[in-house]
Amino acid sequence: MGDLLEYSGLATKIKAMKSKLLREDDYINLAESGSIADVISYLKKIETYDEVFGEQTENVSIQRFEKLVRNSLYVDYDKIYRFSGEKQKKYLKTYFMKYEVDFLRKHIRRCLAVHTNIDTESVDSTLFDKKSCLDENGIRAAQSMNELIAALVNTPYYAPLKMVSVKSDASLFDYETILDILYFRTIWKIADKVLSASDRKILRKTFGEKIDLLNLVWIYRAKKYYKLSQIQMYSMVIPEYYRIKKQDMIWLIKCETLEEFDEGLKKLSYLRHDLEPENINPETIYEERMEKLYLNTVKKEPYSIACIDSYFYMKECEIKNLIRLGECILYQESTDTIMKCIKI
Repeated sequence: MGDLLEYSGLATKIKAMKSKLLREDDYINLAESGSIADVISYLKKIETYDEVFGEQTENVSIQRFEKLVRNSLYVDYDKIYRFSGEKQKKYLKTYFMKYEVDFLRKHIRRCLAVHTNIDTESVDSTLFDKKSCLDENGIRAAQSMNELIAALVNTPYYAPLKMVSVKSDASLFDYETILDILYFRTIWKIADKVLSASDRKILRKTFGEKIDLLNLVWIYRAKKYYKLSQIQMYSMVIPEYYRIKKQDMIWLIKCETLEEFDEGLKKLSYLRHDLEPENINPETIYEERMEKLYLNTVKKEPYSIACIDSYFYMKECEIKNLIRLGECILYQESTDTIMKCIKI
């Protein structure tokens, strides 16, 4: 059951917040909206979204809509942070690195000209800045990787990104991978320092499986889309192994073809029940396993760190759904088509 005394108040608060997350009937009503303005009007009935949208309803661009929807995550983060004890606050400060990494990822792509139409408007002038160690304005002003990295002096991100930048063939993949490795190693380290033994065990399971599965996803993408060498794939794997052994990960990297990679996955007892013979997709496996893991863990351990992690997982899924829904509304897709794009 976890630590009832330490988590009772926070677990109750999060339970109340979960009750306000969107349900299937909400998505159906939203899918039937005729415009982004109608979507916003519906969302404003919910406290968190009313707070981020404020008076903005009419003439909101899809980019602005997506930004404000994402900002609802920071609103919820702030509520949970203020309700947490000291140990949970230390954990949450490190967890926030996830959102800093997402912010940096967007601007790295811009500086490398991978995406030139990225919206570089401020994330949120109050909540993000309040929790973040980043110089948001300096990062937004950067026109090259050197300028972006210079804006990160005195942050945990400076040294690893600087190390990548000296490589003559440094790619977006290299920069994004080093940020992911930094995040997972940091969360692992802080957990050992501030969390109880029971919370560390839970975190070890959730983040351990997440790292295992993400490594598989990255290897799969590297083989399917990027045609990276084995050496490049070795460098991008997060060097933490939970249920998939290191030698198995190395063997999968060495597979010459996707067919051979698929056959390798079938030999992993860890994934045996998740593999569909005709459609072996690590990305789908990742989504399905992580959902089951978060929901089952918080059900078994409601008074633990799982109540925080599961809420953020559910909230992040909601945000992805709303962004997909907004894009479908923009292109006037049918209600049935929109509902097929949403994960409930």
